[in-house]
Amino acid sequence: GEREIKSTVLKEWESGISNSVSIARTDYEPYTPLPNKKSLNSNNNLEFVNTELMYRFRYAPGEKKIVTNRKQIRFKGNKPIYEFRLSQGVPGILSSSFSYTKLHAAISQKVRIPNFGTISYNAYGGKIYGDSLPFMLLELHPGNEVYIYNKNGFNLMNRFEYYSDTYAGFQIEHNIEKKLINLIPILRKTKIRQFWVLKGVWGTMNSSNRTFNRTELGPYKLRTLRDHTYLEYGTGFDNIFRFFRIDFVWRKAPPTSVNNNTPSRIQPIQNFGIFGSLRLQF
Repeated sequence: GEREIKSTVLKEWESGISNSVSIARTDYEPYTPLPNKKSLNSNNNLEFVNTELMYRFRYAPGEKKIVTNRKQIRFKGNKPIYEFRLSQGVPGILSSSFSYTKLHAAISQKVRIPNFGTISYNAYGGKIYGDSLPFMLLELHPGNEVYIYNKNGFNLMNRFEYYSDTYAGFQIEHNIEKKLINLIPILRKTKIRQFWVLKGVWGTMNSSNRTFNRTELGPYKLRTLRDHTYLEYGTGFDNIFRFFRIDFVWRKAPPTSVNNNTPSRIQPIQNFGIFGSLRLQF
């Protein structure tokens, strides 16, 4: 669990450029079965308290938005969206214990291809400079442990399965609409559309962070990709009765352990899964 206090200053321009600066203080308390404070360090007085300063730049040309009293609703255009984040851990401020620098950059876009549907992609990468950082401050690759499809995560990856301090990844979804479905006479008059998806992430971790977090050890066996690539690929159908989407997903993961140990029972592994979700289509 975590308790966070955060303050942000945001400035947006009509050109699509936005800048924000934030400061956050977070107190981490890992819960079982994740490694606890005692297992990660011999100093029982060390608290996992972190103070972070972050600068975020975003450029989204052509993006439209509706502003209400409570939130903003964004409508992306057809041009690439660029994002950059720089974060700095500041020890000694608000009881913070950690020093590090994080860099993260991403580009995403949705493109209409005449006669071939639409392609959405997201490419990203980052680097964390710091030694002996607990897993909460590293890059947790987003997993999913429910049967509702997560568009921005890896759906056959456990939630706390892989961590990195250097990483690069991508997501591609191509909605081919009814190109293949029209070959089946009984489905020609339906509104069902077909798509394929490919996701991947490469990552590694320096020896200091691996040792501190006791990767591959303990009941949970926190893991690093160790210069390997994790892949998920699949296909499915959406716009089923205009609301439903179903995904068939396969997983290609790195070796489970450098020591050829069996994976933790706490982290069951599935190489294939079927997921459902609701998604309004027109």
